[in-house]
Amino acid sequence: MQELRAGWGTYNLNWVTGKVVGQGKYATTAVSGGGGGATNSPVTISSSTTIHNDIFLVDSNGKEHSFQLSDFNLACREGNQLTVIWAIRKGKKEGQYIVAINHTTSQQFFGKSCD
Repeated sequence: MQELRAGWGTYNLNWVTGKVVGQGKYATTAVSGGGGGATNSPVTISSSTTIHNDIFLVDSNGKEHSFQLSDFNLACREGNQLTVIWAIRKGKKEGQYIVAINHTTSQQFFGKSCD
């Protein structure tokens, strides 16, 4: 664990490095709209798609870890060496995943938002 000061807060950085032993990827789409009808206002429709990654890592001690990452669109496969890093704001118990590093492919994947 390492401490990081960013913006108005102080965060504890945590990470796990391990070999990918399982992974899955799926997408969800949210659609919303409004307008029209008696108000005679223009009809608007919008959608957003979120990519979800389910990752299972085994660390150097043989312990298995699972991660559910949203909006990373992480590219990995079984056998890749991966590090997942998350930040927990000081005083809180939980935080957000901020980056995943695929050491095998030398790629970095960043979360779209951080609290």
